[in-house]
Amino acid sequence: MSFPDTKRVLVVGAAGGVGRLICKEVMRLLKPGSLVVGDYKIGRAERFAKSLGKDVAFCHVDVRNQKSIDSAIENVHAVIVATLQKEPLIQIECLSHQIPCLDITIHQEFISKVNELDSQAKSKDTGLLLMAGLFPGLSGIIVKSAAEKMSSISSIDVGLLQNTKASVGASGLADMLRMFNQTANLNMGSEKQQVPGFSAKKVMTFPEPFGDKKMRRVSFIEEKIVSKKLKVSEVNFWTAFEKESFNLLVSALNKTGAFKIFDQKNKGLKLAKIVNFLKKAGVSKTETAGVMAIVSGQKDGQPYTSQITAMVPSDYGTTAMCAAAMTRLILDGNVVVKGVKYPFEVFSLDQLLDTIDCEDINLYSRHVA
Repeated sequence: MSFPDTKRVLVVGAAGGVGRLICKEVMRLLKPGSLVVGDYKIGRAERFAKSLGKDVAFCHVDVRNQKSIDSAIENVHAVIVATLQKEPLIQIECLSHQIPCLDITIHQEFISKVNELDSQAKSKDTGLLLMAGLFPGLSGIIVKSAAEKMSSISSIDVGLLQNTKASVGASGLADMLRMFNQTANLNMGSEKQQVPGFSAKKVMTFPEPFGDKKMRRVSFIEEKIVSKKLKVSEVNFWTAFEKESFNLLVSALNKTGAFKIFDQKNKGLKLAKIVNFLKKAGVSKTETAGVMAIVSGQKDGQPYTSQITAMVPSDYGTTAMCAAAMTRLILDGNVVVKGVKYPFEVFSLDQLLDTIDCEDINLYSRHVA
């Protein structure tokens, strides 16, 4: 199937939970016929592609096989990776073909491997974008927006208010709960205090109907990158679910050492499925989530705090919107990405939200001098 006048975007891992949403967003934000569904099961790729419409192409792509990847990306203009790789084979092949690649993964080991490709990517004038989703991704862009008019920054706090009803797959939930089990550094000026994950608390005030929420300190990978790039040592990332009763359950399970099981993949997925069932129990079907950045420092020589909050319709849904919108901005030539980059280094908040064009995403700002 050929679309000579259309920029074609391959979504790898298209049949997964977030992959399916990314495919639909690519179709919404780019021209008809722009989407190529990629999956290691060709029959599943074909069925899903046909369910989306006659102009949707499909292909076989196995992230463990370089030849499979090379064949899949031969006639596309950009790649979005919505599945985990052990080695950055897709990124390597994208560099070979000088095709931009966006990846939503949050795994530290893999991200470190992609960072090793930075010099090669710059020499080929090709962009490899990492953590191109909601949190991380949009979260870092919100931080940059909150900080942009400040002359100096003393501290950054970022909060993710999750929804117990969110349509998150077992593997995604397992990744999140695995982070809850990790020790976190509570950064206070030049001092660092080690605390158990999901234990230290900070109250953050979200728009109604949520209000004040006790957020828990968790070590997210984006905080280290934000700290390094913005040269701010006091950076703390926080998260919680909108139901305090569920936060208490998660905290109790974590204290018992139950979350250590997530180091064992199969057993961890089974526990994640149970937790998923518990958190979705109830009547409400709304999946509203919130991302907040509080940046403190100085503006015009005076103490200043800037707070920006984005309330979004869902976690996975907004990740899909962000990944598709970032891809469109790159393909349209509105931004130039060379080397390994993170979204906050490339996109502005207004630019990204204008491209997403979703009335269900609402921004709230508060500035205190």
